[in-house]
Amino acid sequence: IDPDEQYTAKLMIGFLAAVYFSNDTDNQSLNESMKISVRGLSESPDVPDSIRKDPARYVEVVDPGSNRIYYATKVENQNLTFNAGPKQFSIGFEILKDIKNRYFESDGITLKFGVSKADATRAFHYIKVMMGWLRVGEYNRPRGL
Repeated sequence: IDPDEQYTAKLMIGFLAAVYFSNDTDNQSLNESMKISVRGLSESPDVPDSIRKDPARYVEVVDPGSNRIYYATKVENQNLTFNAGPKQFSIGFEILKDIKNRYFESDGITLKFGVSKADATRAFHYIKVMMGWLRVGEYNRPRGL
């Protein structure tokens, strides 16, 4: 592992946090905060209009390579690790919001001037990897596997 290579470090941290530790403790709050969904998949939750219309709690972006609509919400974290801290800690929401702000206009569909389709599509690679890890560590995983 090269500590100067941020991509490798992110992959290792994501793997350890999302799969290993949450399964050992049976605490899924970290997995829930990392959740990014794809509209139209059976495992993707419905989001009420009251949340979908609030940009501080909902972000949606279209991957120009696959035309899939990725979305995430801010998750209310009731089990704070520290005595003082944010009530909402949503890694998936922040990652998707960052991609939207970097590559897309406010509609989440139109690429910003000077951004190539390939650059925007590459930004979704980490999301796809993270979504795969989360499937491994979620509630429906049989104990002992």
